[in-house]
Amino acid sequence: MTHQTPAVALISGGLDSMVSAALAREAGYPLLALSIDYNQRHQIELAAARRVAHALGAVRHVVLPIDLSTLKPYGPRYS
Repeated sequence: MTHQTPAVALISGGLDSMVSAALAREAGYPLLALSIDYNQRHQIELAAARRVAHALGAVRHVVLPIDLSTLKPYGPRYS
């Protein structure tokens, strides 16, 4: 069954997010891929997410930048 409403999948570049996005595609949903750029040390994660989105035929892949420095008042774990 093909659906007109897209599935939004949070793609990290890892296996879990790839499988969940692939299941949505297999169920007939157009795929909108979303990745979060939290200024991670290694850009490998975002590169892998781009490859996954492309391999799954995502209609669109959005990389959303988020500034985690706003969480510093909550402890060193978030900086």
